[in-house]
Amino acid sequence: MSEFGYAFEVLELFSAGDDIYFVTAGDGFWRSDGTEEGTTKVKDLGGISGLVMVQDQLFFKWIYQREEILLILIT
Repeated sequence: MSEFGYAFEVLELFSAGDDIYFVTAGDGFWRSDGTEEGTTKVKDLGGISGLVMVQDQLFFKWIYQREEILLILIT
């Protein structure tokens, strides 16, 4: 159990500016500034992978019903 009361299995981790984005097993897509108050779930999406930052945009792949979809999160 972590200090936040959650047991995270982090599958992918990516730094963007002052924030960390991470994907957890079966729990979704999160952003954190390193504090408990600054750690929030961006979206409850399973199947996210391939996090990459290009300029100010965070791209990631999401698999939904066996289809790969490229999504962009503007940071």
